[in-house]
Amino acid sequence: MAKIAIISNPRLIQLQGSPGKSLNVDLKTYGNNSDDSELYGITGVFSKPHDGARGLVIDTGGFNIVVATHDYTFDEEIEQGETLLYSYDDTGALKGKILIDIDGKIIVNDGTKYAARKDDGTIVDAVTDSEFITWIATVSAYINGLAPGTIPKPPETVTGKITEGTEEVLLP
Repeated sequence: MAKIAIISNPRLIQLQGSPGKSLNVDLKTYGNNSDDSELYGITGVFSKPHDGARGLVIDTGGFNIVVATHDYTFDEEIEQGETLLYSYDDTGALKGKILIDIDGKIIVNDGTKYAARKDDGTIVDAVTDSEFITWIATVSAYINGLAPGTIPKPPETVTGKITEGTEEVLLP
């Protein structure tokens, strides 16, 4: 029979007879407490619910398995078809989130700045990046033995322009 329980004390341990470590929690149901209940999740996604989250528990004949969790303290609105990954600290305060919206955009922490992906093409603007280009030339001359002295420090900032794929990942 399934029941709803309050989750506490999530920890990664190996239970006796288990082939490896698993996420275990303590459960509190109406008039009943249980230690070392195993929390099952989706392969490839791992999270530890904070104390106070709810779990759907199935008793398998003396051993409880939590098959789903829910957090009533998190109430972020998303559109139908969107997916939101989020994390919070041990007090339940939101610390980070990644939204995959209905258009396929990935938005990190409500970001609005475009981000380059691994294979996005970039260009360097010679006007705004002249300090960097000068630094490269100076270092190159030093390495080739044409300029005595010490290698200069690199410039503090370098601007780059993303030339493709800009609207697919947004950062804060």
